[in-house]
Amino acid sequence: MSKIGSKKVFETFLVVFAAFFVGLIAAISGLIPLRFVIAIMAGLLVFSVSFLFPDKKLYFLFLFAFLLPVHMNKAIYKIHSYYPYLREQLSLYLVDIILVVLYGIWFYRKMHQKDDRKIISFTFISIPFIFLILAAVVSLINAEMINRGLIEIWLMVRVFLIYFYIINNVTTGKEIKLVLMALVLGLIGQCGIVALQKYSHGTLGLLYLGESEEIYRSLAGQEVVHRPSALFEHPNLFSNYLEFMIPLSFGLSFLRNNKTLRKFATVAFFGGIAALILSLSRGGWIAVFLSLLGCSFFIFRKNLREHKFVIKSVVTILIGVFFIAGFWPQIINRITSHDAGAAKTRILQFDVAKEVVMSHPLIGVGINNYIVVMEKYDETASMVSRYFKLPIHNAYLLILGETGIFGFSFFMWLVFIILIKGFINIRKSRGFLFYLNTGLIFGFTGYFMHAFVDMNFISRLPEFMFMAGLFTITDYAINGRINLQDE
Repeated sequence: MSKIGSKKVFETFLVVFAAFFVGLIAAISGLIPLRFVIAIMAGLLVFSVSFLFPDKKLYFLFLFAFLLPVHMNKAIYKIHSYYPYLREQLSLYLVDIILVVLYGIWFYRKMHQKDDRKIISFTFISIPFIFLILAAVVSLINAEMINRGLIEIWLMVRVFLIYFYIINNVTTGKEIKLVLMALVLGLIGQCGIVALQKYSHGTLGLLYLGESEEIYRSLAGQEVVHRPSALFEHPNLFSNYLEFMIPLSFGLSFLRNNKTLRKFATVAFFGGIAALILSLSRGGWIAVFLSLLGCSFFIFRKNLREHKFVIKSVVTILIGVFFIAGFWPQIINRITSHDAGAAKTRILQFDVAKEVVMSHPLIGVGINNYIVVMEKYDETASMVSRYFKLPIHNAYLLILGETGIFGFSFFMWLVFIILIKGFINIRKSRGFLFYLNTGLIFGFTGYFMHAFVDMNFISRLPEFMFMAGLFTITDYAINGRINLQDE
């Protein structure tokens, strides 16, 4: 290391060291609230460490991908909700701040002609998603609570901004591999938190980072079971994240040339499987199991003639069986437990959803307004909407009810174009791009399957549009539209 580099590291260490002890003394003496001290110290740490990296864009890009599952936020505007973990609020997230920094760096380089890459605007994903946002705006005509609708529209714009940045700034082999490393390290970190939550049978007091405020429990027969959810506010939201990350990690674990990424991806894959099992999300289990079957089929078919690959496949399967065997009692208990109440409730929800859709078939009842009007259309004998104050547990019916056929058609356009593009590219790709595309497409497949029994829409999942950005760039590279190195 050069003298200049050593001096920079030493100065950065001194700043962080001094800030830590000043903040610690201030918190202990009660002069400054602990949360404020943590926020200031974290910001100072991120800012100080950035001086160690010549390319600030790559540094903040890595941070953004790594912190994507950290739901640390500050509510700006709130709407009361029956369920605290489903509270409707307009929030500023930690990753939003990093995204603003990334956009600032991008615009600065464009203005000073330091980035000559052509801006990508309209893609096979951005076009239907923009129309979906427009359909959400139109649906406000029927909305009883426009403020709820505006919050949802902002969330849709927010995830689109993530997508737009990724497709324009992660377009080289170096950038995409950096992002993938950050993603798998982020998954490993989330798995570590799950292990600690399971061991402690509660939360870890990481509420500032997005952890659920209360222990989330579900019934398994007559037994109350604890469901860890890492830094997500609900186990099903956590399982949506794992639906993308597990197939991606599995695909990357078969890379040939990048040994470091391959090793971390393998660890992330098995850690993700364990975390998914502990989340007790049955919809997530089924979705990931089926997506991994498909992912395995295509990867095995591509490499079946290689002796080394066959050995690795057998070892992977044996380790997977060992993992499942260790959690087998929990799996069986969750699957076979008497849960007729939940099943009956969801069936009744379908009756309510049918009435909602039939009442406003064209533009729906208003984005994010289903929960507001569902009691009006509830003709079930038990009036399920009064005691189960949640929207229909089906993302397809939810978007159909809230935005009508107009919005639903664009949503299905998005679903089908991703699936068609992904499976076509499996046959066309090779090497690094093959494993990346296969992992990504089966991540989307898992989410689309789980969406039949879950209500987490795209706007609540920044991971969806982040992966959609990587998927778009992968498609462009496979089809020769950009020069992303294919190993």
